[in-house]
Amino acid sequence: MELYAGVIVDVRAEAVNRIFQYRIPPSFGEKIKIGHRVLIPFGRRRIEGYVVELSSQLQVEEGKLKSVLQLLDPEPIILPSLVELAVWMEQTYVGLLSEALQYMLPPAFRFGKERVGAKTAQFATLLVRSPQLRKNATAQRRVVEILQKESQLLATDLISKARTSYQVLRSLEEQGIIALGTTTLERKVEWDRIPDPKPSLTREQEDAVEAIQGESKGLKRPVLLHGVTGSGKTEVYLNVIADVIREGRQAIVLVPEIALTPQTLNRFAARFGDRVSVLHSGLSLGERFDQWWKTYHGEVDVVVGARSAVFAPTQNLGLIVLDEEHEGTYKQEEGSIRYHTRDVAIKRCELVEAQVILGSATPALESYHQALQGSFRLAELTKRVEARPLPTVRVVDMRKQFEQGNRSMFSTELKTALGELAQTNDQAIILLNRRGFSRFVLCRECGEVLECPNCQVSLTYHQGDSRLHCHYCLHREPMPKSCPKCASRFLRQFGVGTEQVEEVLAKDFPELTILRLDADTTRRKGAHAAILRQFARGQVQVLVGTQMVAKGLDFPN
Repeated sequence: MELYAGVIVDVRAEAVNRIFQYRIPPSFGEKIKIGHRVLIPFGRRRIEGYVVELSSQLQVEEGKLKSVLQLLDPEPIILPSLVELAVWMEQTYVGLLSEALQYMLPPAFRFGKERVGAKTAQFATLLVRSPQLRKNATAQRRVVEILQKESQLLATDLISKARTSYQVLRSLEEQGIIALGTTTLERKVEWDRIPDPKPSLTREQEDAVEAIQGESKGLKRPVLLHGVTGSGKTEVYLNVIADVIREGRQAIVLVPEIALTPQTLNRFAARFGDRVSVLHSGLSLGERFDQWWKTYHGEVDVVVGARSAVFAPTQNLGLIVLDEEHEGTYKQEEGSIRYHTRDVAIKRCELVEAQVILGSATPALESYHQALQGSFRLAELTKRVEARPLPTVRVVDMRKQFEQGNRSMFSTELKTALGELAQTNDQAIILLNRRGFSRFVLCRECGEVLECPNCQVSLTYHQGDSRLHCHYCLHREPMPKSCPKCASRFLRQFGVGTEQVEEVLAKDFPELTILRLDADTTRRKGAHAAILRQFARGQVQVLVGTQMVAKGLDFPN
């Protein structure tokens, strides 16, 4: 029976946002499957496309039917269930199917660019233990002596150890003394291996685990795990995931911020070992590709990541956990497919009969309503682990502080508490949801506020590079010396950002070590993890940051 491939072309345009049918050449046999990336003729061009359906029904005129030119990969790079999810996203969010499919692709393949693939390297293997070498072949002899001890080595390491060149290895290969082969190297993501002994569950935690297990064997409704801060929601996740793994299935754990990923990853890796992968934009492209590849080929049991990890290519998905499910960062705000991760996770689990857990101390209103209506199952943790008390909250009226002569941005109570840190070995986190140095720049002469030329929002002054930044479109410009409207030199900065908080703290408390965690200090690869690692080890007394520091981080001091 002849089959035809329904293909979505890799072009992000409304005019071609439909399925085009192509003939599958007999030479492809049964190789072509849903999710395959193919090369196809399209008008006068040859472009990439994705197979989203296979049909025996011809839907175009025979004379107009064209054939698939080439299979671009040996196996489908998009799982059939993810193709189905992409179709649902297109229909639900009224966007482009080609864009929905982009979310499902390996990181290096997105938007038609194969920018990276598997990392390979040559290795050398000794074939002859005691070869007859010329007396003057000292470099070859060093290579053989090293391989006699280590049997097999990467060619680069062998060349370095033997203080020789690649030509020497090729000469030994031609003589049949060694063999040169190719191997795939994993670009490993480093994380701290922190021991995490499994604690005994509280009665409430046991009830929550049983409720989730019962739901996964029954109606498979999403479970809203409503637990106060410190009630042990993560331990519930870990126990449910352990059951999922025992059944031979995989789990995806989503966190709202990249900053949370290292700490979450450390805890899950401590419990489940090396069969944990991580997917987020803070990794290099090569690292993301390798983590995706491991996940696709079933080499991991748990995937930890931010919003985009909901599309991780787990072949036998059993569970998705959405931690801090109320957070706004789960909403994709760009492109034509502006999805909410919670809804996508629920739909994906529905397609493959998996379970969803939504965890939060302050659930989203719509999630809580769904639980009260019975669409979701509600599991509650009302007590903190070990009956730990909730922290005392004090609201300080800064107007009264000003009346009392305090002109600082910090209240007297806060300054007193910070001053005690050096003696108590405690730590402090200061949250200000505004990065930069000053929130806006105002001309005192004419009242002009310096705005972004693209967005018409006030520009934020960053002292680090002495420039004005737009935090929406990323426009930047130098800080002017005079008002662009009236030419007055009386420009004044107003408002406070994390840069200014860090600077004032350093002046007022020189004895304290201070670090800042925001989008500016974490641009460099690995910066999130490095800053949090220093704070967790007690090397830093004060951590200043934006919302990154306020979401689920757990430090003993």
